Amino acid sequence: MKKVLYFALAMMTAMVSMTACEDVPEPYNNPNNNSTNGGGSGSDTTIVVDAKGSGTLEDPYNVAAANALLDELGASVNSEDVYVLGIISKINEVDPSYGNATYYISDNGSTDNQLMVYRGYYFGGSKFSSEDQIQEGDTVIIYGKLVYYNGKTKEFTQGNYIYSLNGSTTGGSTGATSYSYTFTESQGGWNIVDVNLPSGLNYVWQQNASYGMKASAYASSTNYASESWLISPALDLSAISAPTITVSHAGKFFANSVSDDVTYYVSTDYTSGAPSTATWTALTIDAWPSNSDWTFVDGKADLSAVGGKTGVVIGIKYTSTDAKAGTYEVKTIAIQ
Repeated sequence: MKKVLYFALAMMTAMVSMTACEDVPEPYNNPNNNSTNGGGSGSDTTIVVDAKGSGTLEDPYNVAAANALLDELGASVNSEDVYVLGIISKINEVDPSYGNATYYISDNGSTDNQLMVYRGYYFGGSKFSSEDQIQEGDTVIIYGKLVYYNGKTKEFTQGNYIYSLNGSTTGGSTGATSYSYTFTESQGGWNIVDVNLPSGLNYVWQQNASYGMKASAYASSTNYASESWLISPALDLSAISAPTITVSHAGKFFANSVSDDVTYYVSTDYTSGAPSTATWTALTIDAWPSNSDWTFVDGKADLSAVGGKTGVVIGIKYTSTDAKAGTYEVKTIAIQ
């Protein structure tokens, strides 16, 4: 009789325990639960987007591919200049006083797996003039260098710019009426292309907060033979019928005149890579530094041949020899 009573008591205890388990919260997300935070449709599960693209203008990286590249490069190693396609997912700041913006992009517009666009510029490296020029949900292609900053933040480095916004590459029906670059603030979206960088140098062109973009192939009391270009973003001059370019520049220690080793060019078919892939026309700058001091001189050149055109690119070629390597500085450039 006692055995029967104990058996019945044990069965009742088990039934109560099983019922109580139904009220215990699930320790993990139920994969069959399709509810989302806020009650919308869809799933809490992060959507995994496949990495796509090669980083070129014709085949830009998506954000997943850009983040994968940064994982491969490791902490604080800059990539080459690349194009990345994404959707603006969050805007931290658009600052017209400095002309730049900091925001995030992702592959689907959500805040998952974002890439920061740090202090980026507007079309072609021009400055932002108002806070409403970009909005969350806009589709953009960004051009610039990527870095996994201190192994903490995946981002575009300062000086990147918007190549296209919602399919437009001009910011409107026509291009800007002027472009200006102050290189003491940043590189402004201009790209450095080394045609001949000797083993004794780490760079020829470098941005300097006091002097702007500075080119020199002299290091450790040695002159090096080199060729290096500073190349602008593609500019839309469709709204300027007879543009001119004005540069504020200085130079010293050249073998003869500064203009012998520094040349300004314009192209309408350059896209990226080696300058030799495009057709360039030399510009005639009307005033050059004296080569005897560091006085900045304003020089101008006519750009009317490319007035009203899009895809206009300015190139500055610096050359040197192992006998003499001068130092050239350009502080500002204005096109209007």
